[in-house]
Amino acid sequence: MSPSKNKGSKRKVKRSSSSSVTSTPDSHKRVKDNEVLQDEDPRSSLPEVLQGSSEKTDDSYYGPQYFGPQLPSGESNEVTNNIKMLPPGTCQDFHIIKDIVSTVITFKEFDKNVSRRVAINGMAKIKALEGSFDIMGYHLSSSSEETIVLESPTWMSAICIEPAASKIISKIQISSMSKNICTFELSSPLATKSILIAQQWKSIAKEIQDSCLEGSKRIMVCGAKSTGKSTYVRYVINKLLSDCEIGGSDGPVPYKEIAVLDCDVGQPEFSAPGMVSLTMITKPILSPPNAHIVCGKKDQFTIVTEHEMACFYGFTTSKSNPIRYVDAIKSILQKYHELCEEKGNIPLIINTDGWVKGMGYEILSSLIGACNPHHIVQILGSTKAKYFDLTPHSSPDRTIHVAGSVGGTHYDPLCPSPALSRNSSLASMDSIQGSGQGGYIVPFASSLTRNLRFCTYFSGGVEAFMATGATFGNNGIVDESFNLAMKLSCMKPYIVPFDSLDCVVVKEDGNESVLRSDDCLEILNSSIVGLCGKNDGQTRSCYGLGIVRSIDLTHRLFYVLSPVKASILRASVKAIVTSQLQIPIEMTFCGEYSESFPHLSFEGASVAIGGDIMKSKSAHGKK
Repeated sequence: MSPSKNKGSKRKVKRSSSSSVTSTPDSHKRVKDNEVLQDEDPRSSLPEVLQGSSEKTDDSYYGPQYFGPQLPSGESNEVTNNIKMLPPGTCQDFHIIKDIVSTVITFKEFDKNVSRRVAINGMAKIKALEGSFDIMGYHLSSSSEETIVLESPTWMSAICIEPAASKIISKIQISSMSKNICTFELSSPLATKSILIAQQWKSIAKEIQDSCLEGSKRIMVCGAKSTGKSTYVRYVINKLLSDCEIGGSDGPVPYKEIAVLDCDVGQPEFSAPGMVSLTMITKPILSPPNAHIVCGKKDQFTIVTEHEMACFYGFTTSKSNPIRYVDAIKSILQKYHELCEEKGNIPLIINTDGWVKGMGYEILSSLIGACNPHHIVQILGSTKAKYFDLTPHSSPDRTIHVAGSVGGTHYDPLCPSPALSRNSSLASMDSIQGSGQGGYIVPFASSLTRNLRFCTYFSGGVEAFMATGATFGNNGIVDESFNLAMKLSCMKPYIVPFDSLDCVVVKEDGNESVLRSDDCLEILNSSIVGLCGKNDGQTRSCYGLGIVRSIDLTHRLFYVLSPVKASILRASVKAIVTSQLQIPIEMTFCGEYSESFPHLSFEGASVAIGGDIMKSKSAHGKK
């Protein structure tokens, strides 16, 4: 019996040949399985100009280049200028263009049936030469002569670049970060898993943008894990920082700066884990959190070098100490109100964590009461576990926008849930959506991305992290040469006398207890601590994190590693506060090249190191 006649069987398919395209393992992870029917030519549906022939095969040929089904034909979209081209006879269903140092993409005509988008992975400098473009909500216009920096690593969904609908001819220049090294790849959004903002999200952002003209607005974004909160926070920030609305000069005026209250202590957007921060943003956010983390150092991806205000919490979840958590947020809100009185209208975007059930819902309710937001963007997942009701928080001066997750759907409590197969996990259903045909990237374990933030922070920024040769992928940080640990062990520590700082231990009820240095040596040794100021009666301001590398009992000295500037430490830091933050194993293990582990006591790993229970790294790979 033919396989096609079996019940429930599928037609035979074959993958389009990949012999003519050179791709890396990372590219294979991002490229979706494009399948075509048996005996069907993958180029048969292309315009005649793209089917081409095999006569011209030299690298000097710069004819029409086919990105993928979502891009216009070669007559509408031309990619030129130093691109290593493939012969026209080798066009396929998908294509990833690499080995580009600098290129100019020209969009010449608009077709409502064709999506004019280009997906980019890697690091690049972007400049609009003619017309205007939308990049993750940010409106980049040629009139501004602005050059922005973008990072879209292969382990995240690609960022899309699309021309504004009001301009027929548009040109954009994309350049590598280095003059001699290619640092990015271009493709069709159909060929790679990319971030496509739904129309519903765009409409909500437009409504928020219009309302901000009436005065300073507070916008809260909340939802369960892996529903797209961080993506939408970046989108709204970019939207509010953008130029006038597309289509005329009567649109909203862009803000020079946006205030962001980051309440997600486990997966923060701008700070290291364990902190609640208020950050003033003046540039678009077009990179992952570890790239623009605030650590006191400056590189090409730096958005800001210091927080406007930060409070040290010391845990990676709000459930560990809800009272201290809410008090820290109230203290930062007071700082925000002072800024509004000083500078005028400043929108506030509030980023929350993904805990929306049980006690998490009660903490979220407390935050809504404390922040009193004018807009709440409620992002609902597609399962009951990611559904929560905010109707009790409705008020006449507050708008609650209910939106589906980035996957496109949300759970309806009035409708029965669809049956889940063994191949559809709850985690993958609400992950970042890929192309128009629905590709997904399964979210990483929070502990892996948290370790990436810590390693980037203590390295001194993303460029310093990449200089070590370490990479990040599905299994977390890969550092086969142990360069991260070696870099940290070679850093010059700050020498701090015992008597120059208060040693603060946070109790379970949220209150602080100041101890003698001699009484908390085991807790402080080889642990992450908060570098804080004086207690002002509410909470202590935090200026960054540090690692107590070692303790000299003879001379009564702490040796502290931190990227925070020495001038700030001398002028503002008056206390070190204990935490339950764990040092990533990548920062402590030096393998066979080390006689001992750096940052550990001479006696070995005691139960007091880090102030918390070590977790098995092997558990990350379990489903």
